[in-house]
Amino acid sequence: MRAVVALGSNIAPRERYLAAAIEKLSLLPGTRLIGESTPIETEPVDVPDEFADCKFLNQAAVFETALGPDEFSRRMHEIETALGRVRTVRNGPRTIDLDLVDFGGLVRSSPELILPHPRAKQRDFVLVPLQELGVSLDWTLADVRQELQCGNRVVLFVRHAERPRIEADDTTFGDQLPLTAVGVETSRDFGRLIAGAAREIAFRASPLRRTVMTAECIAEGMGIAAPRIITDELIGNGSAFVESEFKVWELFRDGRFFEHMRKWLSNGTQYGFNELYAAADRFEEYALSVFSAQLGVFATHDVYVAAFAHARGVRVDFCEENWPRFLDAAAIVVEPDGKRRYGFVRAGLSEHCRGVSDSCASDSSSTAEGLRV
Repeated sequence: MRAVVALGSNIAPRERYLAAAIEKLSLLPGTRLIGESTPIETEPVDVPDEFADCKFLNQAAVFETALGPDEFSRRMHEIETALGRVRTVRNGPRTIDLDLVDFGGLVRSSPELILPHPRAKQRDFVLVPLQELGVSLDWTLADVRQELQCGNRVVLFVRHAERPRIEADDTTFGDQLPLTAVGVETSRDFGRLIAGAAREIAFRASPLRRTVMTAECIAEGMGIAAPRIITDELIGNGSAFVESEFKVWELFRDGRFFEHMRKWLSNGTQYGFNELYAAADRFEEYALSVFSAQLGVFATHDVYVAAFAHARGVRVDFCEENWPRFLDAAAIVVEPDGKRRYGFVRAGLSEHCRGVSDSCASDSSSTAEGLRV
């Protein structure tokens, strides 16, 4: 799993403390360093007045680890202690400060650990080093609420919720499969988490039954009775991303879904698909051309969520472990002056990133969904 750590030190020798912390993190069981940023000097934030001149060196590092989030966090705090971190004064000087910013896109909240880090996206001393590493932080639905409450317009390309297994001989690839009971309830939860944040809401869904149901259940969670759900192939399998649905189905029949997706995302080209970046441009312009409400909830499929987020640079390391889970979303934010920003939203409502089953294999624990997902 990918662990993103923000580091800081404002007690000399600052450089040595940062280097020692990264070395110790790299030596944790099943852990290796993927990349580290250049240290930058920053002003202290939210510190007592007597420490206002104690400038920080800040850095970010990315690790691959076999440890779980709680164990990684516990070991991280042990490293702080080993390097002389003393917590006698709130926000006082420290030899080393280690924050777990992101852990494989997990969304969770407990007294011991909140993921992703709740304040990281407001801190330049975290964002600047991460930008150097090409790492973007996932959003949560709380971030979506905040964007809406600031008066911005938001389009969410939401992956549908959980659906039953698709049988290998289903030539429609589950066109008429409904959501599971879990899928229905988590879709309602999605709606509840952003209810009341937007003045006006518009819904679109690809024509498949599970995407339409996802939009309907999100609306129900928002308290919207009899919502108007526009079915739209151009945000589904007829979107700008797809050159030939038949070819894509042919591509995925070999069961090597993630291998094919990695090639498309890394090279921009893949059999059955259009060129990635040009397709993302057309996808975005079409979506905005049919969008006039403050919030647009467009229920679609994981392939297009991942493709758009990757093309816009907000999540460029998609793999089997961090693939869009049910109800994760790509976001376009349109500010009042027309400026656009982008995000990848971890809804935190499902641990499943691959779905219930693949179209061509019976082992749901080892295979991925194909095009109609």
